[in-house]
Amino acid sequence: MSENTSIHVARAIAGDHDSVGWLVEHFEGLVRAQVRMRLRGHGTPSDVDDLAADVWVIVLQRLADLAPRDQRHAPVLVQFLGTTVLHVCNNFLRARLRQGARLAGSPAATASNAGDPLDRLPAATRAVLSRVLQREHASAIDRCLRELPDDKRDVLVLRLMEHRSNQEIGELLGLPANTIAVRYRRALEALRERLPRSVFRELCGSR
Repeated sequence: MSENTSIHVARAIAGDHDSVGWLVEHFEGLVRAQVRMRLRGHGTPSDVDDLAADVWVIVLQRLADLAPRDQRHAPVLVQFLGTTVLHVCNNFLRARLRQGARLAGSPAATASNAGDPLDRLPAATRAVLSRVLQREHASAIDRCLRELPDDKRDVLVLRLMEHRSNQEIGELLGLPANTIAVRYRRALEALRERLPRSVFRELCGSR
């Protein structure tokens, strides 16, 4: 597998803003896919944008704390992204329930009065992150994941970002584990056909 992720994590920790942009470009699509899955029916496109930005604020602040596994940062980074998405989305949904379903709200409005999470980042890093996230599609991954049927995309996200087994996913979705395995394999094949090889290896080779 390519070691690009480990290289860019190290450079981003050292303050290289190009590497910050590279990390966001390569993993933003997966972050957005998980946010959409967790908010299904309870969020707007703007909510997805805001929550994805919140996730990156947290993750970029904690990059230096991520110890590589077998000298590779990719699996650790993807797992931390997944955990952070769950935390951020759960907080958003709890706030939405407290305010009532009739309120449109936004992550910024439903959070405590802590200000814009982006303000926690250095100005240069904030500018890089904002520039990447404001693009219509942050990466080829986002486009490809949008093209997948919901059943394949959900299995892919649960496997890659939440590191759940086929058995666990089957229990969540009410399906046999072997059905989940088939869907995961087919989802990977679909991504492999659509993504550049280097991007596919960074995303799915971390598993």
